[in-house]
Amino acid sequence: QGQVTVMWRNWDGKARDMYFATSPDGKKFGPAQKFGNGNWILKACPMDGGSVAHTGNGEPLSVWRRENAIFFAKAGQPETRIAGKGTQPVILMAGDLDIFWTSDSKLMWKRGVGVNGTKLLADHAAYPSVAALSPGGSPFVVWESSERGEKTILGERLRSE
Repeated sequence: QGQVTVMWRNWDGKARDMYFATSPDGKKFGPAQKFGNGNWILKACPMDGGSVAHTGNGEPLSVWRRENAIFFAKAGQPETRIAGKGTQPVILMAGDLDIFWTSDSKLMWKRGVGVNGTKLLADHAAYPSVAALSPGGSPFVVWESSERGEKTILGERLRSE
């Protein structure tokens, strides 16, 4: 629909929280807004920026890491903790909401933000990335694998259940 949302880990002098701005045309952006309402008081840069997506009506959604946990939020709403331990989260909204992250070098997957449904996709994983194979289609997730000490890129097409 032409809408663009950018997200970044902001620094306000004490906290490292996720902010976003949206543009209807990719040229002029609205004011910066914070995802969620919690804070990560941190005097460093964790180098783990999170991920942003849009609902079908253009509403921004995000996942990110705060300390060692993974959080999800819709724009203007409080965040939901979806994993007690994790890093490198990515999100995809293509029919279903799919969230991926790593935890203890394992690639995890969650469909939606409910209490249940977290699945282990792979061991020895890092740096996941995800895209839809077609509009509204199945997610295709790729990651770096370090099994047996060799680094390779692996991928998997996930199907709806």
